[in-house]
Amino acid sequence: TFQAFRCVVLLSSLCFCVTQKLCCSIMSSPQPVEGVSAADVPQASAVDAGADASSDAATAAKIQGIIDTMLKGCSEEEQQYVATLRKALDEAGIKLAPQHLYLPVAFVRGFILDTYKDKDNKVELTIKEIKEAIAYREEISKQFGTLDSPEVEALFERHMHSYIPSDGSDFDGYPLWILDLPSPDFAEKLTKEQIVAYHSRDLMNMEVLRMKASIQHNKYVSGHVVVADMSHSKGGLGGALGVAKKLNAALSIEVEGSEKPKNQDTFYFPESMISTLILNAPWWFQGLWKVASLFLEPTTRKKIKVLGADYTSVLFERGVLGYLPRYLGGCSPNPTALNMKEFGEGVDIVGRPGADGTPDGALEYFVKSRSPELLRVCFPRTHRVEWRIVVNKRNLVLNVAGHVRRASKNESITICDGTKFEE
Repeated sequence: TFQAFRCVVLLSSLCFCVTQKLCCSIMSSPQPVEGVSAADVPQASAVDAGADASSDAATAAKIQGIIDTMLKGCSEEEQQYVATLRKALDEAGIKLAPQHLYLPVAFVRGFILDTYKDKDNKVELTIKEIKEAIAYREEISKQFGTLDSPEVEALFERHMHSYIPSDGSDFDGYPLWILDLPSPDFAEKLTKEQIVAYHSRDLMNMEVLRMKASIQHNKYVSGHVVVADMSHSKGGLGGALGVAKKLNAALSIEVEGSEKPKNQDTFYFPESMISTLILNAPWWFQGLWKVASLFLEPTTRKKIKVLGADYTSVLFERGVLGYLPRYLGGCSPNPTALNMKEFGEGVDIVGRPGADGTPDGALEYFVKSRSPELLRVCFPRTHRVEWRIVVNKRNLVLNVAGHVRRASKNESITICDGTKFEE
């Protein structure tokens, strides 16, 4: 499978082209990854990325050992193909940075065992592809330093927002990529070069996070989880098809000697997406997905889960909910360009106290008269939390973890002050 997020806008066209594979690619913002410095992201060529070989040696040895341990559980055929690609890179004098040591495995699975599996020269074609992908990283990384102006960042924040928590992962250890559906006019506000460069930087950031996750969990973390929000989608089916067309154009790269443009994710970052969770999918999208999914390969279908507004229990069980932006029920910051009025009343957002002790970002939650309401508030593991409830109107009977409290109008209650939750 490919990356993840074009599924949000391409599923509509799949209903008309059901014989095509589902193409998923993440559209992302320039927002840097928290906790990942510029030094962590390969700025030089992938041939000499992490040029300080001595400082990278220990990390490379650890990652190589983890990958080799994983390969022992694979078929002998796959092991031989990986060894062949490694040998080809060695003979070409290409030394991979630690975060790129996974590439031979990804290209074997994405090309030799999939895209080119029926071709007689599949190995030669795959060697060509992996070398081209490495060269692509070298060239595109040269553009990263020129695209960090406040003006460009503001455009991406507004039209193609994404959030990559540095410590965010599901219970299986897969890093998270949380993003919004691009705006209908994103391609008019951003140039193709900007989109491709920022998208590549985010994907290369994810490579670093997957490497760190592999070391942390002492297992091969082969991909990431995408959480895509559709609450901003506009224009219905026609709007989705319009965005799909623009996404295809934005991620299509002309390559010398190639008959057709190459999709950036498919050819340069294969086999990176473990699963995609689509939130707030409108009714028409859910209906289209039910039809389109019937024509997908089972392995692809299992990777994508389309959810409506009732997604909290699914994300809670996977350990993902706490990392979402506040407006989606998590604890991560909301996009600065987001107009919270779009979501109306009744959205529960965990606020942080301001300098004067007043809540910052909290919204009112309306409870029907004489009706019980159950609220589940989720937050990242190991975080400290304080429940502070202010009753604005009438009286309230509050039950928190079996402790019943009664509150009158304008009364403030503090519960679980500073308690640390490990799970």
